[in-house]
Amino acid sequence: MKRKAIVYRRQSTLRQVKENTTSIAHQRKQAKYARQWGWPESAIEVIDEEPGGNGCSMENRPGYQRLCQRIAEGDVRLVLVSDLSRLTRSVRVWQQFVNLCWRHSTLIAVDGVIMNGVAPNGDRGHPGVSRRHARRRK
Repeated sequence: MKRKAIVYRRQSTLRQVKENTTSIAHQRKQAKYARQWGWPESAIEVIDEEPGGNGCSMENRPGYQRLCQRIAEGDVRLVLVSDLSRLTRSVRVWQQFVNLCWRHSTLIAVDGVIMNGVAPNGDRGHPGVSRRHARRRK
């Protein structure tokens, strides 16, 4: 396989880095899905440069920026995360990320489930964020 599978990991706060070892271990295990789906170890990479990074902002997130750059260069076929919030908590940034992946035929796998980022109604909104906003409006 020429294109890579990239596991993207992020903890929201330095406190979580120190105390939430279960989440860190779960995020590390995402590479197992790439192996199960046929990626050799040499084609699986982990981006883990942002312990304590804020998911709402792209500032101070060099790992996320590098992931997007690699996708734009056509080097990435699969992005693996344990939860969508590891990528971003911003609907706008999520839509940009999904569009980038769509343009470069990059799949997104969330805890072992490949998604296409598009809801049945064609909406490319962030599923987790969209549900929260919908509940508040009622």
